[in-house]
Amino acid sequence: MMIEADVLLRADGTPIMAHPPNTDSDLSLAEFLKETIGSPKGIKLDIKSTAAIEPSLKILKEQTSHQKPSNPVWLNADILPGPCQSQSLSCSHVDPHVFISLCTKYFPSATLSVGWTTNSFISVEEDYYEWHFVRPMKDLLSDVSQPVTFPVRANLIGRSMEQMLWLLSLSDDYTLTIWSATFDKPNTKDLVTLCNKVSNKTRIFFDLPTDQQAEFLEDLKLQT
Repeated sequence: MMIEADVLLRADGTPIMAHPPNTDSDLSLAEFLKETIGSPKGIKLDIKSTAAIEPSLKILKEQTSHQKPSNPVWLNADILPGPCQSQSLSCSHVDPHVFISLCTKYFPSATLSVGWTTNSFISVEEDYYEWHFVRPMKDLLSDVSQPVTFPVRANLIGRSMEQMLWLLSLSDDYTLTIWSATFDKPNTKDLVTLCNKVSNKTRIFFDLPTDQQAEFLEDLKLQT
């Protein structure tokens, strides 16, 4: 359904398609958008630094003024600290106020995909989306009227069920995007439990590696 790509700012100020720790690539955001704007899939830009937000949105606005996307545009960033056990670059979050204000300014109709930092050092026995991570999101979004999705890590859903349902209860325009890394081993039965607790299934999106998706769908089938 979606094409997702990560955006960083090169040293010369050019937004490029790269994921930390990589800081350079041979594909610019402008080139990426030129090839994807007209595709039948939605576009999700994962902006990895505060400095990259406005330059990226300006390019996106320019590109979409020439060719309007036929499918949704999602603007993603980790805007709050989350269950992250390392001080590595992957645990750095972008400035939440800058991200929200600029996205609202340039793309008031886009879906905001706003989440929390995590990394490969997650402990499923100890880590989850605790209330002190989750509650500040409500205040940040108090004046936002556009659709919002919360990207949450699949292997932390089991211990974070109450928090996820609370987030959905805040607005009918809020959804969850359950994502997973290839090296994660989420309990797919937890994902089924979450689905069963949410009456409107269109309020949950899934971004899972192929093997995890197959396991989840099998568990879901067994529960229906």
